[in-house]
Amino acid sequence: MLCIKYLNKPLFLLLVFSCILISQDVTAELFNSKHKKPTEDSEPTLVPDPISDVKKTPEKQEVFVEGVALSHMNNMASYCVSDWEKESCLKELSSVSMSMATNYASKLDAANKKDAMETLKQHCAASTAALKISVPAYAMKSALTECINNVFDISAATLIKPDLTLYQLMTSSVMCLGKEPSCKNIEERLLSIKAQIGSDSSSN
Repeated sequence: MLCIKYLNKPLFLLLVFSCILISQDVTAELFNSKHKKPTEDSEPTLVPDPISDVKKTPEKQEVFVEGVALSHMNNMASYCVSDWEKESCLKELSSVSMSMATNYASKLDAANKKDAMETLKQHCAASTAALKISVPAYAMKSALTECINNVFDISAATLIKPDLTLYQLMTSSVMCLGKEPSCKNIEERLLSIKAQIGSDSSSN
């Protein structure tokens, strides 16, 4: 079974799906790195607890990111449930990776961690490739895993963590691409969030 650094299954539902119901669109600039095929030489180690937060982002930014994450959950429920390998789903997963990496890069930039930003760019660029080109599911799974594990390494080295919800959405995507048994629960929660969004929209 695939294990991903920084993933805590007991915290999974709490961290991924406990966000404020806010709808916002997000656009982000694609990293200008060449696509490279990542490797998975060994399984990363499961880490039980998230890294301590040493620097909080402004409240407005936190709310914005929560809205972005909610939008991604809604899209994943629409495009990915029951078929995580179709092109529209893989494109959405690339978008999730883009949102996470862009947000994390801004945190690293604010902390003047230029080397870490470059490392992030190099290791996460491939996971955003489906926004521009057709990418097979196995390559997307490998690229997402590389990005996730690199973000964990950067977090451990800098004590600056990524947005946990976006990060956990990426790890849940890898589980579903890997056909893990837990994907069924992930899909149920995504559909539940989508239904709740629809209900809130119709009542407004």
